[in-house]
Amino acid sequence: MAPSSVDGAPAAPSFTIEFDERRAAAHGTTADELYDRVGAFVEPYGNVRVGRGTWQAREGADEFLAQPVALARLTRERWVMQSVRSITYLEKGVEGDYLDVIRRVRPRFLCE
Repeated sequence: MAPSSVDGAPAAPSFTIEFDERRAAAHGTTADELYDRVGAFVEPYGNVRVGRGTWQAREGADEFLAQPVALARLTRERWVMQSVRSITYLEKGVEGDYLDVIRRVRPRFLCE
């Protein structure tokens, strides 16, 4: 279910990434370590961590840089794609499957 603000308006743009624990372990890491690495990667773009695997655009941040650019660059990282289970995003109140986007436009990034 998409987060919403207290007043019922759409929540800030956000994305949630879920890692597969088994696949992470096969690559010598844990999902929690990967979430920390994601944070270090996307927070400089203007995102703030709001939960396990969830980031949203920081108030006052450039939402284009914070979300689409950060996600596009993140999905080029092999350490992400070899253990990812799902990536969903919320933009203007609409949820989407970012891995579906990758399957359509850059399938070579997938490590399935």
